[in-house]
Amino acid sequence: MFKNSIISVHIKVYKSNFFFVVSDYFGKVIFTKNSGSLGFINIQKRSIEALNSLLEVGLKEFLLLNKRYLFLKLEGLKATACKEIYKHLILFLKKNNIVLIGFKYINKIPFNGCRLRK
Repeated sequence: MFKNSIISVHIKVYKSNFFFVVSDYFGKVIFTKNSGSLGFINIQKRSIEALNSLLEVGLKEFLLLNKRYLFLKLEGLKATACKEIYKHLILFLKKNNIVLIGFKYINKIPFNGCRLRK
């Protein structure tokens, strides 16, 4: 019964787009949105406005599910951007009385020492 009340929110950041994916405990996708589907084009898809709009739309969809527990995944973000998104989400969660049960940070960006020499 507890498994039915957990929702996973996965925020992916790629070079050309932002993605917001909501899935249930078992991995079945419930809702997906990207900044391109919100009407942003070309370089606008990677702007702060696009990210804020995507978070707003995605979190409204999350509220419609009437679930209380959230597992958050952030993928492909630099540490500074991750902190900003995390702060925004924590304020949203506190305001709407939602419990964050887990957090996973997936960073596929190589750091100094892992990059191939030119």
